[in-house]
Amino acid sequence: DHLSQSSMSMYMRCPRQWAAKYLDERPTRPGGALVKGSAVDKAAELNWVQKRTSAHDLPTEEAQEIAEGAFRDKVDEAGGRDEVDWNNEGFAGALDSTMRLTKVHMADHAPLHTPSATQVYLERRLRDGRRVIGYVDAIAQDGTVIDVKTGSRKMSQSDADQDLQASAYGWLL
Repeated sequence: DHLSQSSMSMYMRCPRQWAAKYLDERPTRPGGALVKGSAVDKAAELNWVQKRTSAHDLPTEEAQEIAEGAFRDKVDEAGGRDEVDWNNEGFAGALDSTMRLTKVHMADHAPLHTPSATQVYLERRLRDGRRVIGYVDAIAQDGTVIDVKTGSRKMSQSDADQDLQASAYGWLL
């Protein structure tokens, strides 16, 4: 009943994968990258929620505790460790990576902005009535849109220029 940036990106990458997920509703195993990204995102979100009133970031150790709890919850939601596709990283390696990524976020990214809003739901309707939706991680007080990324490498400028997410969020905003 709706389109999202992630579903549109999947369709552009592989229409068969999109059809299996969204039309045939075949269950898919979550990947370790999704588990890690969700956990770091949860720590960032809770940091920003409290920062809106305190103007200070959480201690890194507290953010890491939040990330670890979110990581473990996501694994439990998937049905346990064996139900996640760890892509040769394994549970322990993915958890260690989550802790490192959270530390980097808290040291290098969180201090740069104080959000005016977090987990902002965006929606627009197309002419045919379908909805396009998205969730922005945070919007800074200066209007900067913040989206936490946890890829294994820094996104190149070329990849960023071709990525649908920034354009979709801009259109939704």
